[in-house]
Amino acid sequence: MALFYSRREKVLWWIIAVLTLLIYSTLGLTRSLFTFLESHGVLTIFYVLGFGLVLLAILTNGLRVRPRGLHLGLSLGVIAVLVLLCARLGLGTERTHLIEYGALGLLVYEALRERQVQGKLVWPPIVLAIIITSFIGLVDELLQIPLEDRYFDYRDIFFNFLAATLSISAS
Repeated sequence: MALFYSRREKVLWWIIAVLTLLIYSTLGLTRSLFTFLESHGVLTIFYVLGFGLVLLAILTNGLRVRPRGLHLGLSLGVIAVLVLLCARLGLGTERTHLIEYGALGLLVYEALRERQVQGKLVWPPIVLAIIITSFIGLVDELLQIPLEDRYFDYRDIFFNFLAATLSISAS
């Protein structure tokens, strides 16, 4: 049994692994990085760029097939919810969850869809992608328990789940 069923799937899973390790490895730096970017007046720029890239990924992923009717309405509605949610969160670190786990969820979903194209997936990719991304978010929170300036927060797990669910369902 092969671990990967196409070169594209292998590349996607490697990108997912690197992004996950990047998220985990910056856990101790998040507050200081947040403060540094804010003090230099570029925090908003980074948020807008990150969020814009996630929205662009949602749109390009969703436009691969010609969306019509209900699918188009649902996608636009979910994107509107993401934008409003991001605006309501202000500049807090919760907004980073929408960016990180929105992008991660899209990558996991794409890797699972690629596996499905190869005829090797039993579960619906959308469900499995949300579960996998939410699990990565749970591990993220568990890794914060021993860190001095971080703490385990159920709300962050919810934001990770929400970001994955919204970005995947909009694409």
